[in-house]
Amino acid sequence: MATTEMTADLSASGGEIPRLPQALGERIDIRPVVEGLRELIEASEPAMERDGELPAELAEALFQAGIFSAIHPREFGGLELHPIDWLDLAFELARINGSVAWLAVIQNGSMPLMAPDVMRELYAQGNGRFVPAGSHGRIGKAVPVDGGYRFTGLWAFASGAPWATHLTAFATVMGEDGEPLESPWGGPIYVDGIFPKHAVNYLGGWNSMGLRGTGSGQFSIDDGFLERRFVVENGGGHPAYEDRQLFGTGNPMSEGQSAMVLGAAQGAIDRFVALASSKVTRSSALNRAGRRGSEQLHQVQIARAHAAVRSAKAWTWDLAARKYAFTNTKDGVAQFALTQEALEAGLHACRIGKEAVNRVFDIAGTDSVIVGRGIERCFRDVHTAGQHTLNLESNFEITGQYLLTKDRPEGPTITSELYIFGPPPLTGDAARQWLLDPIHSTVGFRVRHHAVGTFRGYFDRFEAVYDAEAGTLRGSAKTASLDVFDGLKEHLLGPDFLAADTYPEVSFESTSVAIDGDQVTVSGDLTLKGVTKAVTASGTFSGPSRVPGMGGGPDSEHIGLDLEITIDRREFGIEFNNELLDGQENLGWDVTLDFSLEFGRPVAESEQVPMINLRGI
Repeated sequence: MATTEMTADLSASGGEIPRLPQALGERIDIRPVVEGLRELIEASEPAMERDGELPAELAEALFQAGIFSAIHPREFGGLELHPIDWLDLAFELARINGSVAWLAVIQNGSMPLMAPDVMRELYAQGNGRFVPAGSHGRIGKAVPVDGGYRFTGLWAFASGAPWATHLTAFATVMGEDGEPLESPWGGPIYVDGIFPKHAVNYLGGWNSMGLRGTGSGQFSIDDGFLERRFVVENGGGHPAYEDRQLFGTGNPMSEGQSAMVLGAAQGAIDRFVALASSKVTRSSALNRAGRRGSEQLHQVQIARAHAAVRSAKAWTWDLAARKYAFTNTKDGVAQFALTQEALEAGLHACRIGKEAVNRVFDIAGTDSVIVGRGIERCFRDVHTAGQHTLNLESNFEITGQYLLTKDRPEGPTITSELYIFGPPPLTGDAARQWLLDPIHSTVGFRVRHHAVGTFRGYFDRFEAVYDAEAGTLRGSAKTASLDVFDGLKEHLLGPDFLAADTYPEVSFESTSVAIDGDQVTVSGDLTLKGVTKAVTASGTFSGPSRVPGMGGGPDSEHIGLDLEITIDRREFGIEFNNELLDGQENLGWDVTLDFSLEFGRPVAESEQVPMINLRGI
């Protein structure tokens, strides 16, 4: 499928392109802009159906109208629409065409809120434009390396990719052993890589039942390196934007998709009402002619469809208003409750949209199946949108688990595999513990080699918990996760050294932790190769620092512990050695264990800053 560039001559669109104003949170009337685009959207529908993407002229018109930057930050030309106006925009566009509304939602929701200097670099990469698209299916893998990550994967359903300047690659963070790393708050760690479109292999291939014009093709990356500053590691958000109410409303994707689905269902209702004013039909049962809509069945069904759409719309718009008003509060538990309500309301809206469009489809007769008459396209668009990750019926399991456990003393429990917006805030004892950040921590050792050099090794799989109130530190490393040159690994994991098959873990349990300024001393029991010995580690303590929501979780404080323990390996049954030609030992008996550990814990609920996250899923 050919891609398009937003450089088309717009003179054929019939005049000056209407543009949304830079609202900066003030309420505006979006209808003149929608109506100004109607003729071009409707004229473009055959091309969308045929080509599976927007014509270049329409894509450029939407950009010029501000549709692709409706809720982007003002510093970069964003309009910062009020959330209610943004939902109105998606709803009204969907009444005309679901694909256009879907793109308005996705290409706004895909906007990362990164540091302003990074955002300026992204705009420079796009020759002054930043139009993001991407895929947030949990398909890709990202391996942390010096200075950034290496991404690999095949991502599908990148809506808006043909005219995008950048593609976002959502990925699970992997350890060197090929297993996912676990977030301190539970569940896998995810990151978003923001790649210039030319840096990925865009494959296209969008050929769907509905939402035909979205160009939701696929792209691949094979071990592509991306500097850390272009990777969203904490779910999105940056303190530079936290003073604005719009960017504290949480993830807008659910409400935006709800507006699109309900708008497309309303579009089907609109088209049936228009038919009722013009078309004569014949009842097969009574064999009598009459105007479409004159039968009681038609009247009941259209009224039920309309009432259902209005009721779901009322919940969605009310939720958006409450989230907007809630922005300046600092209650992490209440924020999580709103996030769950957004998921529940979105699932409900999708179900209502499908039920409403089904009712219209059932009573519209042959007009339901004739291409170009609108009802069949609304039907296809609504049901296609219902297959998005956020809209799957199975997600009701998440809200069900939340509702059934939210009042427990330990807080709500949701199966980690089901996390969409991040796990619940930790409460009670769990909230007071400092949990390890595995991406930014290392555990290794060093030993004298050939009597002149230093041999180093690291463990890829490890965990640790520091309880400041109890004054305890405990941790362990998986022996088999040893990371050294392959030719040496088998020997080091064998019986001469670590005997990994028999002793799968190296562990430590403290008996005391003493901190004096930036100096720390930790005494405790080290268990290595089945032998437990009392040891003392010393090093430095740093922090705390304040970090915005990690992995979609709550804001957190972080501290660092850099520790060393020197042991005589013979005391732990590791006695293998050989002599050099001059009689010196090949390997030293003293081994230094190095721990560079970063810990985090959620900030107390009373100290939480507003959630700032515009990331899509």
